[in-house]
Amino acid sequence: MGKGRLKTEHAGAKNGGGHWGTRHEAKTLSTKARRMNDRSLEKTSTRLILSQKVELKIGHYDYSEVQLQEIKKLFKLCAWDWLEPDSRMKAAFKNSHCVYVAYLGKNLVGFARILSDAKVYGLIVDLMIDPRFRSRGYGAMLLRTMLDEAQSDGIKVIQLLSSKEGHPLYLKLGFQRCPNESPGMIKFLRG
Repeated sequence: MGKGRLKTEHAGAKNGGGHWGTRHEAKTLSTKARRMNDRSLEKTSTRLILSQKVELKIGHYDYSEVQLQEIKKLFKLCAWDWLEPDSRMKAAFKNSHCVYVAYLGKNLVGFARILSDAKVYGLIVDLMIDPRFRSRGYGAMLLRTMLDEAQSDGIKVIQLLSSKEGHPLYLKLGFQRCPNESPGMIKFLRG
């Protein structure tokens, strides 16, 4: 696998349906280091909301017991019905290509993960934002982070299954409905 990159996104006022702000490279994280549980690298997104600076920090799951319990709480808030015993959830997360968490201050507001063969295909199996923090652009920021890192890791095709309420977000970020009434959506990344 190639080197994965996480980026920093700073956002200001939204311009008529455009993207939030600009991006610049912050740090580089090799896939090998990521596999060695070096999960300290974060992506920081800052948006101006009602004259307040709000910082969304996106990083990798750190495999701590505290973070696992926060994720389980988020699953319940999002009515996600996949709650296994802790040991099985940890194993599932460890066997994922990448597991992401998003925080506003000390509050976990987002979670996502990708399964992959690490060569061609990636499958987004979880992407959730706390219902109290939806419609603020956080899901899009988290998804962009995932797509950027997947592309820099050499993944060429991202697939997902989505609820109907998730379709507008995925379509806005370049996903297409699968042909022939197949379930899910797909996005081809430039490589």
